[in-house]
Amino acid sequence: MKLLIINIFLILTIQIGYSQVSEEWTKRYNGPANGSDIAYAITTDGDGNVYVTGNNTDTITQRTNIVTFKYNSAGIIQWSDVYNGLSSGLDYGRDIAVDDSGNVYVTGSEASPSNSDCVTIKYNSSGAIQWIKKRPNSEGKKLVIHQGSIYVMGNSLTIS
Repeated sequence: MKLLIINIFLILTIQIGYSQVSEEWTKRYNGPANGSDIAYAITTDGDGNVYVTGNNTDTITQRTNIVTFKYNSAGIIQWSDVYNGLSSGLDYGRDIAVDDSGNVYVTGSEASPSNSDCVTIKYNSSGAIQWIKKRPNSEGKKLVIHQGSIYVMGNSLTIS
């Protein structure tokens, strides 16, 4: 029996080791200010849609905005959003998650010259903002959805 299990494992290992990887599609984003555009997080849903968040930078003002995209499984953009925080400062999208209803959650930071706030944004499945929650003097880094609750991890900032 042990020999049979080992042989099956070896066959599976060999098949996985020789499987070919192929690129299905590629997308590039060039923000409106032709600055640095950086993707920080990616996730998928059960339908094969792909969600990406990060930020773009304005080359003139050096300010950044959170950018979020939804692509279908063929790489066709379904919706996008550019979030420019109230202070029009340095806004960064750091993580993204999708719940079972297709709602999308993005967390990151919204900063002005004097402070930085953790910002978490909820989008519906069509890309419309449902709510925005902020926590002062902090930055959102990761988020997870578990049993209908959203957990955000990040760091607190000390203001001197």
